[in-house]
Amino acid sequence: IITTTAAGARPGAEVLIATPIGAVRYGDAKLRVKLDTHGLDVAADTGDAFVDLPTATGFGNRVHAGGHRTVPFRRTDAKELLALCDAAAHTAEDRARDVLDPGPAQATPLGVRAEAHVKARQVARSLCAMARAALGTVAAGASRDDLAAALDRADATWRGVPHGTVSRTP
Repeated sequence: IITTTAAGARPGAEVLIATPIGAVRYGDAKLRVKLDTHGLDVAADTGDAFVDLPTATGFGNRVHAGGHRTVPFRRTDAKELLALCDAAAHTAEDRARDVLDPGPAQATPLGVRAEAHVKARQVARSLCAMARAALGTVAAGASRDDLAAALDRADATWRGVPHGTVSRTP
């Protein structure tokens, strides 16, 4: 995949390219992204990109303009990625609750709570996209259908407004 700059870029928007071994995020960049039996290769000609991996410390690995990053190929398990996605989706939902109805977290400034929510959604989005990409490696059948349904629920969780919150109007 070769991306181009200024293709509908707007402040705060990110493009996400997901694979079963990692995801590439960028706002406005010219990238060369290659996935093969050796791994995921990302080269940034202009602009910066981020490579997210399904590990505790694998998020936000920056590839600076002119830089390059290779992630070695590894077998992925759709069920494991789904479990990571689901956990991240629930964390994002919890952070949304902190923003909407802080309760004991009220002592924490709104900006800090909102930043935590945005970051949690970013992690959930990336992990769930990796899980969706890995779903393509699962043979068609009931097992794949069950995984797809669970992934749809996790996506709805991180994307949605948590139940039980009170809508406040100014």
